Amino acid sequence: MGAALLVRSEFLGRSEDKGIDTNGAYVEAAYMFTEHWQAAARWDWNEIDANPSLTEHKHEEIGFGINYWLNPSMVMKVSYHRVDGNRFASKGDGGDPELVDVSDTTTELLLVGVNFSF
Repeated sequence: MGAALLVRSEFLGRSEDKGIDTNGAYVEAAYMFTEHWQAAARWDWNEIDANPSLTEHKHEEIGFGINYWLNPSMVMKVSYHRVDGNRFASKGDGGDPELVDVSDTTTELLLVGVNFSF
């Protein structure tokens, strides 16, 4: 299926004349330790600093996962994520995201899924 070790990273920085600075980055690493099993980790960060009349948003996430590759085009995934900040939070009911309780800024997630490509 390719190399045993995969490392990826990106950074984005943007500054606007209106006093809004946006920065974000991620680092991801995955290691194939058998023909079908892969361990993965990811760190993700996003921050928006705006002039004092706007809200400041921060998001930092770390995730760890185990993947089982059925074939090169299909993978089953299980991952745990801990998110600090509620930049992308919502109630999950389709309601107004502005009504999210911002006092709790930490979210823990367990994601299970199947990905495929063709």
